[in-house]
Amino acid sequence: VSDIVAILQSRLDSVPSAAGEPVIQKAALELCARKVAATSGDLRKALDVCRQAMEAAEADCKRKAASIDKENSTDAPSSAPTPKVSIMHIAKVLNKLNGSPVAQKLDALNFQQKLVLCAYISLVGITAEKEKEKTKIATGSKRAAPSTGGIAISGLFAEYGTICSKLSMLASVTRSEFLDLVTMMETQGIVEVEASKAGRRGGRRIVSTTGAADDRTMRLAVDEADVRRALAKTSALTSVL
Repeated sequence: VSDIVAILQSRLDSVPSAAGEPVIQKAALELCARKVAATSGDLRKALDVCRQAMEAAEADCKRKAASIDKENSTDAPSSAPTPKVSIMHIAKVLNKLNGSPVAQKLDALNFQQKLVLCAYISLVGITAEKEKEKTKIATGSKRAAPSTGGIAISGLFAEYGTICSKLSMLASVTRSEFLDLVTMMETQGIVEVEASKAGRRGGRRIVSTTGAADDRTMRLAVDEADVRRALAKTSALTSVL
């Protein structure tokens, strides 16, 4: 952390400031260094955080100056106070870059776990199309009936294997290892695993196109849109989304 602070400070020394005061408060600079060191440790990200925070502080100063001019009803514009980056500015930028807690958890998943989620989204899409066709035939409407089930585990494993074959990047994991991946995501609150409701209270399972089924099903515990955004950040997965 101290190394990052020292490097950031050396870069900021070239930025002009009023009365020799620091452009970024010391506490704000340390916050930036701690947060970046705890995640990526990438100095470029720390510099980007400082840059965005300085831009935000400058915008705040301009808004304050404009507000003062409006209150005073003067034709001569007031000189804007010297921008000073506070902890608040740094915190806002960090929150913006790091995203929500859910986004952070999704971004932290390993490649194999992301493949499992790709398989899930793939099967959900296949099932939605089938539901749409059934509804269209039965009622003449293109609107699909909402699905009430999760994805059957064995169907999910089969689809995962298919995706691995398409990517030709790495060998698929064993079924036991696959279940471990699902369990880890369940522990993180990303997915939910439950016993199949097939045959009970009208519930049904969704299976893969191979017809594989399982006594347990998996569903997302987070918003699908968040999952898609996280997966899209991995360029190797864009072809299967």
